[in-house]
Amino acid sequence: MIPFIEEYVSLQAFAIISLGLLSTPLTGFLAYCLYLFYVHCQYAHIPGPKRDSFFAGNVPSIQYEINVKKRGICELWSEWYNQFGGAHIFWVYHVPVLVLGHPDDVKKVLVTWNLPKASRLYKTISYCYGERFAGEGVLTELDHEVWKRKRALLNHAFHRKYLRNLMQAFNESSNEFLKRIGSLADGKTEVRMADEFAKVTLDVIGKVGFNIDVNSIGDENSPFPSAITTALDGLQKGMRNPFWKFKFWTFSYQEKVKSAIRFLRKFGQSVIMERNTAIIEGLESPKDILAHILQMGKENADYTLENMTDDFITFFVAGQETTSNQLSFTLMEILGDSSIENKICNEVDDVLGSRQYVEYQDLGKLEYVGMTLKEGLRLHPPITGTQRILPFRETLGGYNIPANTPVSVVYQITHCLEEFWENPLVFDPERFSSKNKSAISTTSFLPFCTGPRTCIGKTLAEFEAKLLLARLLQEFKLKLVPGQTKQILEQLTVRPRDGVICTITRR
Repeated sequence: MIPFIEEYVSLQAFAIISLGLLSTPLTGFLAYCLYLFYVHCQYAHIPGPKRDSFFAGNVPSIQYEINVKKRGICELWSEWYNQFGGAHIFWVYHVPVLVLGHPDDVKKVLVTWNLPKASRLYKTISYCYGERFAGEGVLTELDHEVWKRKRALLNHAFHRKYLRNLMQAFNESSNEFLKRIGSLADGKTEVRMADEFAKVTLDVIGKVGFNIDVNSIGDENSPFPSAITTALDGLQKGMRNPFWKFKFWTFSYQEKVKSAIRFLRKFGQSVIMERNTAIIEGLESPKDILAHILQMGKENADYTLENMTDDFITFFVAGQETTSNQLSFTLMEILGDSSIENKICNEVDDVLGSRQYVEYQDLGKLEYVGMTLKEGLRLHPPITGTQRILPFRETLGGYNIPANTPVSVVYQITHCLEEFWENPLVFDPERFSSKNKSAISTTSFLPFCTGPRTCIGKTLAEFEAKLLLARLLQEFKLKLVPGQTKQILEQLTVRPRDGVICTITRR
């Protein structure tokens, strides 16, 4: 009998252990379901699109809109904002995201409360597919005190007093750009202006920010434009793919992205080390962005070469991409309205005449050019928005919002509210005339964000865009190739999907 009893007891023990092992994941799953149900109830009073699934939230419909219908997420947010009458919630799996656009809410989030950046989002910019990209740079630094110290030192590199001394560098890059455009100005060759703007803005940030000659205009095989595009595309895809670690069929693409990032960071490190060597040897060097980055390293022992490279990448990529996209969208709108084009050309003739060099004083006189560029930023902000975390329970958009809710401020929504903009979908530079601009607040027009964490390089971008657009239209007549749309392509930044393809002749 003893062997039988022992066998019976063993079977019982095995059954108990098996049930225990099975019940553990089952219990965990049920607990997760209850938790998710509780979270859904917490936000049930806030309107928003119906969830596609209890677990996936709105992800399936968002993926369909982006991947099949080729729409941008900011377009979807705008549609939902209008549909649900303002603030609304959408779900990324188990995470609720509050979307805002009204200037009153924008002011609370970005200025009054200065809410912290959402770590879940910005960490995907810090590291892409596990590869360090922007790291702990000025854009992605989540510790506000650390960011404040860094920003205070870097501000000097973007002061108008410093930038006015860079007019020669701006003009030199502009001349190379116009030389390139001139070689294509036969009235027949179809030129993708978005690509041409990307090259010249990359050369500009290289010269004025780091005193390096990237030469992406002169070198057709320059690896920099494609590396930046690949990296940004990877960031966007990684941001929308939380399960990228398990998608083995995308591993080859992920490696391509990581290779592009490694190339950019290695280049950045070489630029930093070369400048540092020059300083040690007592050679003269400019007081540019790189000089201020090195100064931070000198004053802070914990600001390592990796940290310096983080800031190099931030300025090198962001300084090129946003201005390039601004110029692309603005040119597209100008070429769709001959009256705007004529006003710009007349102003450029009045200010520059036959001069081919833009002085610092000329920039202030190119008022209509500036108005047109601002309208381009209003209707086509190159960044979709910013995401913050609400760490406390508060009222936003007329709703009581639970603590720790991610809050997305969407610039395109804010820039197109009929309450603040008459005929908001119409491209009208006169909105920014001296007569009208006083009615525009920093929370109704914020292409560079607003509040303490407003974009540090916005003045540089203003100088650069004005000079390039004025000189381009001074020398050339461009015509849009028919059949293009105003559809957007999101690659972390927002760019024209069709590329603003033009034929060009000399004026």
